[in-house]
Amino acid sequence: MHAESRWVATWVALSLLAWGCAGARRPMSPGIGDHARGLEEASHETALGGDLRRAALLERRAVDAYRRIDDTASTAAGLNRLGNLRQLAGDPAGARRAYLEAAELSRATGVAAEEAAAENNLGTLAEEEGDRAVARDDYRAALSLARSVDAASVEAAALNNLGLLSLAAGDLSDARARFEQALAIDRAEVDRAGEATRLRNLGVLYGRAGDVAAALVSLEDAHRIDREREDVRAIALDLVALSEVRASSGRDLARAVSERLRARDIHLHLGAEGAVHADLDRVAGWCARLGAAAPRGCEPASVASPPAGAPDRL
Repeated sequence: MHAESRWVATWVALSLLAWGCAGARRPMSPGIGDHARGLEEASHETALGGDLRRAALLERRAVDAYRRIDDTASTAAGLNRLGNLRQLAGDPAGARRAYLEAAELSRATGVAAEEAAAENNLGTLAEEEGDRAVARDDYRAALSLARSVDAASVEAAALNNLGLLSLAAGDLSDARARFEQALAIDRAEVDRAGEATRLRNLGVLYGRAGDVAAALVSLEDAHRIDREREDVRAIALDLVALSEVRASSGRDLARAVSERLRARDIHLHLGAEGAVHADLDRVAGWCARLGAAAPRGCEPASVASPPAGAPDRL
């Protein structure tokens, strides 16, 4: 199951500068930049609620507004966010166009932080296409650029994604080191979304290493943060990861069923049909194992292949 948290979270990078002026006899009115920032905020709130297509439309309008006032840094940041939303919504071609434009504009105008973000985001597309070598090169380029200009959120994202490549290759030591480096940056920057992502990835890693207690602590912390943030998709990811750890360890299978059914309810709300089928398949298998002890809500039949339970990129 691919996760929305893989990309560079640039929501917190919204500019706080107000562009506009007023005549001597006129009251102050919002300028184009203020309007664009309002659209960004609306897009962010809409995405948290799960309506990615509407969020992308709002972000597109924000990008267009920034173009009108030639705010190239904000335009590039908006293009990166737009690519994130398109990629989440299942439009990799549209995401690639946005990322490439963000990279080109950033290089031309010297906005290295957004160029680094675009490199990281292009890496996630390469990884989705199965080209881990290209993805690794993109993540390393993003990391180098981010460190050169002290772009903390991009540095954390690139470290996270390199850690995921190590995790996939079975190098748990390197993966843990990179996740922990990213987590330290998130906490220093008070990036709650990034912190939850790193805690979730560490939880998956601990689970694979057989440390169930540490896995559950990490995943429950991520779940608490995402509930506070009211990030619907992230909450579903937490519930899936928690249920997988409990079930694979044989601990409290009934609770794993409850968590997975709650994830299923969120996926129904999001219209994520594939995720719903995967949730129901998992629940069916676990309910069969529980037999007479199965809780209410158990599904009687398997309906899909189980999810991979992959951690998040950012």
